[in-house]
Amino acid sequence: MDKKVLERAVTKTVEYYFEGLSFKDAINKVLEEMGEKRMFGVHDKTICEDCHYMKISNGLLRLRHCKRCGNCGEKMLPATVRVIKTPTKTQIDCPHCDEEIMASYEEFIKAMGCEYSGDWEGRVIQCPRCEKEIEIDDVEWD
Repeated sequence: MDKKVLERAVTKTVEYYFEGLSFKDAINKVLEEMGEKRMFGVHDKTICEDCHYMKISNGLLRLRHCKRCGNCGEKMLPATVRVIKTPTKTQIDCPHCDEEIMASYEEFIKAMGCEYSGDWEGRVIQCPRCEKEIEIDDVEWD
């Protein structure tokens, strides 16, 4: 491919990208217009139809092949997964009478008016035992 053709291809790819296509779709569109083989995605479905991996009954094995196949797949990047545990119960210690006030996390959120712990500071609740007001000052997460 000569330099001018390559420059036009890059310019066209950028134009398609700014028109709203994903970068991969923009590249594929330019390659198709040039009569070239697609870079991403299936470019020859007959190869997939004739592939002996399609006869495998185990879907995970077949999928593992297809993700790496030069015809229909591309190597997928691993995702990062974070599991965040939501509290199930809360305990508030009354500074006036030492009552341990237990509540479900949902009840506590309703009393606080929001889920964001940064907004809880300064909120006031009433102790059910001594009926005095308790100001929420600090939150400890166990």
